[in-house]
Amino acid sequence: MPTAQSASCPDGALTKPHAVVTAGSNTYCYDGNGNIVKRDSGSFTLVYDSESRLTTVSGGASATFVYDGDGNRVKGTVGATTTSYVRSHFEWTGSTSTMVKYYYHGGKRVAMRVGASTWYFLLTEHLGSTARTATTSGTVSCASALGERTSTAGGPRQRRIVLQASGGMIQ
Repeated sequence: MPTAQSASCPDGALTKPHAVVTAGSNTYCYDGNGNIVKRDSGSFTLVYDSESRLTTVSGGASATFVYDGDGNRVKGTVGATTTSYVRSHFEWTGSTSTMVKYYYHGGKRVAMRVGASTWYFLLTEHLGSTARTATTSGTVSCASALGERTSTAGGPRQRRIVLQASGGMIQ
């Protein structure tokens, strides 16, 4: 039986059939579209636009995202770092040493290059999400479903918890 979220949530006591509303001491709040708007007892607040795209994160982390008329993310600021996006192919943070270029084969993202020469090959699981990254030296990094690193091997991004945001991730 579905459990209603707390009446103290921004949209009140909504009932979402498959939504986690509590886990341990944490509570989670959702909007009418099913987007999570508060988590971890309110330490993160998330704001979405009318198309249900994440635009603002505040609380335990801060981030803002800007989208073009077609819904593609064009700019993201996470903490003090601003990244410009060119579709799903390129990310620019102001330096050639940190730029990210993505490579595709058969319509699927298969590799990424960070800077001028650091390559990562993206290995997917059965649903198409990146599950592991491999370097040209053979080092493999594993990620759990929540984006937590599960090995100490190298990888393109070290994250503790991530939120999906139109194909990108924020810490």
